[in-house]
Amino acid sequence: MKNIMCSLALLFAGLGSLCAQVDNYSLKLTAEGSVNFRTMPELNNLSSYTVQFWINPSTWNKGAVIYSRGTNFKSYLGDANTLEFVVGDKTIKATSQELAANKWCQVSFFCDKGFGKILVNGDVVYEGTISEIPASEDNFIIGGGGFIGRIDEFRIWNDLLAMDYGYFRCNTLNKWVPQWESLVAYYKFDQNLCENVVDYKFKHHGIFSDTGAERDIVTDNEDFKYYINTAYTDFSRFFDRAIDKEKYLLSNDLLILGIESYSDGTLKLPYPYNHGNIENGSYLSEYKGRSGVLSLNGNGVGMNVGKNAFTPSDKYTFETWIYLEEWTEGAYIFKKENTEGTQGFSIRLGNADSKQVIVRVNGHEYINQKRLNVGQWVHLGVATYATDLTIEETFVFYYNGKSYFGGKGLCGTEKGSWIPQGISNFSAIVGENLKAKLDDTVIWHITRGNSEVTSDMSGLPMPGFDTTVTAATLQNANSYWNYDNPDDLGYDSYSYKHFIGIMRGAYDGYRGYKVRMSVKGHDGWEGTFADANKRKIFAQNLSEIAQEFDGVDLDFEWCYSQSCWDNYGELLLEIDKVLGKDKILTVSPHRVSYNLRPKYMDRVDYFTFQIYGPQGENFTWNTFKNAYNSFVQQGYPLNKISLSYATTTSKGYKNGSVVAASAPIGVRNGLLDGSYTPDMDIVNDGSYDRYITGFNQSYERSKFVCENKLAGIFYWDMGNDVKTNHKYSLVKASSFGLNSNVDTLVTKVDLNPSAVIPLKNEKTNRMTVYPNPATDLVSFALQSDITPFRVQVFNMSGLCVINKEGTDKKLRIKEIPNGMYSVSLLTTSGKMLSGMFIKK
Repeated sequence: MKNIMCSLALLFAGLGSLCAQVDNYSLKLTAEGSVNFRTMPELNNLSSYTVQFWINPSTWNKGAVIYSRGTNFKSYLGDANTLEFVVGDKTIKATSQELAANKWCQVSFFCDKGFGKILVNGDVVYEGTISEIPASEDNFIIGGGGFIGRIDEFRIWNDLLAMDYGYFRCNTLNKWVPQWESLVAYYKFDQNLCENVVDYKFKHHGIFSDTGAERDIVTDNEDFKYYINTAYTDFSRFFDRAIDKEKYLLSNDLLILGIESYSDGTLKLPYPYNHGNIENGSYLSEYKGRSGVLSLNGNGVGMNVGKNAFTPSDKYTFETWIYLEEWTEGAYIFKKENTEGTQGFSIRLGNADSKQVIVRVNGHEYINQKRLNVGQWVHLGVATYATDLTIEETFVFYYNGKSYFGGKGLCGTEKGSWIPQGISNFSAIVGENLKAKLDDTVIWHITRGNSEVTSDMSGLPMPGFDTTVTAATLQNANSYWNYDNPDDLGYDSYSYKHFIGIMRGAYDGYRGYKVRMSVKGHDGWEGTFADANKRKIFAQNLSEIAQEFDGVDLDFEWCYSQSCWDNYGELLLEIDKVLGKDKILTVSPHRVSYNLRPKYMDRVDYFTFQIYGPQGENFTWNTFKNAYNSFVQQGYPLNKISLSYATTTSKGYKNGSVVAASAPIGVRNGLLDGSYTPDMDIVNDGSYDRYITGFNQSYERSKFVCENKLAGIFYWDMGNDVKTNHKYSLVKASSFGLNSNVDTLVTKVDLNPSAVIPLKNEKTNRMTVYPNPATDLVSFALQSDITPFRVQVFNMSGLCVINKEGTDKKLRIKEIPNGMYSVSLLTTSGKMLSGMFIKK
């Protein structure tokens, strides 16, 4: 007998192949096969309800049962091309030529207070009286009565489903659909790692019969497919928009525009990962009041952070918390210079008696003294200040938030440039020969002022799902080592790796998504593509970068000549030679520039066609359809066409004429508030009229993709939509036409009912819950830069007794029974923390 008392567990994102987009599974039954969902008391005496399912009988066995709850609520195969439905003492017949063996067909059964209808593939085949569902203690069962074939996407609603969005006939559901709360049970059959059939409402999970029931991947239902739903973003929008986690989950293809391209064919990732390699240093979990500390033990120590750390073209700032255990003359706090000290930049300890801190740039020294003390934590900062003042004011020194200039007579007489020379030849070293503790070491390529450095003392700025940081701030960040990870002490938190890691955190516990990077154009890129050698360099660099991601995208717009497109095609051939076969390659043409020859198209997985801004005509339905027809005429295969909508607007219009100086803006700027209605594709921002792909049109564009069986839909961009819980979120509207199918990964379920419990993970971090024991309230001991996103509390039976979203670091527990509990806290950066407490 299968164990029905088990917990529901989530496997974390990042488990390799489990991050691939999910397959569509159906329930495959033989004559003796069934799934038992036990009692469903919510169905008793319902007078308004809806039942939906896809069906594909392998053989048409008259009397074969599709579903049943006793004898007075069921459906079975009748005569050829006929389904029969029993409700109470009434039997209803639905006949359609679409109902046949070895053919997928979608059935929707509606009842509203005694009257109802039945639709087959969207067509009405019955209208008339239908009874309420009789009360019953019988189990609800799919199959079990001779049915042989497959069933998919089974839904039971406790209300009449509205006809909006085509009854979601050809699309899966997510929690944002208007009548989600009316679902009694929802079975997609996709959770292939769970021994039970998972109810996406987590109330009525199903038990497979011992034989004759299994999941089966669906490859032959062209009318119900899973499509690609791509979301574009870039680092700046990630920094300053606080894109909500739900926005990520509505896309299964996260595409980050960020790879920089250059005229010589080389490519580089922004925010390079300047990992620190540590010699003779160690991790301390806590030291003198600071947690997560790098301990350096004197002669021979240091952290080599590579050549990409500290590469300023003008102003810069270095900051760190430092606890000097002893003063070592000549030891370096930071160093990136040649052996002679005539090129580069460094900060070192000078004379011990005067406690000198010496900044050296290209051989010129600037000295401040008597402020860095031994035996205590000091927040030290050094920043460029002014070139047009005295030599002492070239640099500003910060000690615990207070600013000072170099000492009089201690900075030489010849003023030099603060721009370090020759540093591309040297690796940067933190803490060479220091006997000290370091924490929160950071490099900026800008001058940080007094108020900013003071703020940094409390915690460095870090974006998240509910935290914004001015984009310009992090655009000037070079490196940040917080020393909080004992397994990777030199981890750089101001890097593409960390920023993308935060984004990936939105998918923790989910599967069915990919993360890719897109290449930006550069001035004269057409000439780069025309050079065969540069194409090889480009392709090789792209292949190397792609190793860290699920794939890459090329976003080079406005290729107008055929020779330009042919060079583009030749580049695709070079990329195809070296890019891993497991990597996705996409190209992003525009509706006015798409003339790639068909012979190159098979080298690309799919094409993300831009059909939006900045001209108003790009936002009209006719333009959208005409663009699609043009792509098809050019020879693009249907399964490689991904169409688009936008969360940005056109330029502004006045009296029907475009205002050239009015750049596109995001709909997030109040454009979907007030008097907005979903049919509106022109809005006014207070100054100009602006074209948008409105709520209804965003849905219609996605539905168009499904109807024409294309590759998918994408949008630009994540940071310009309203929040997902907004009534008129365009991304949410699109999902009603084409859902992402990013799902919680369920491996086990508790049938009494289930609660979500994170799978034990070796890398899960412990947190302190206090007071412990507690009676009314517990608090979580978190660092200042850690913000809760969701807290779940589980009893020792594994059932969730508290499930709360919010940023509060305290939790009320007064209402739960006395006993021992485990806590799982998901942070806004996607990190999972766990702890225990006793309620008394």
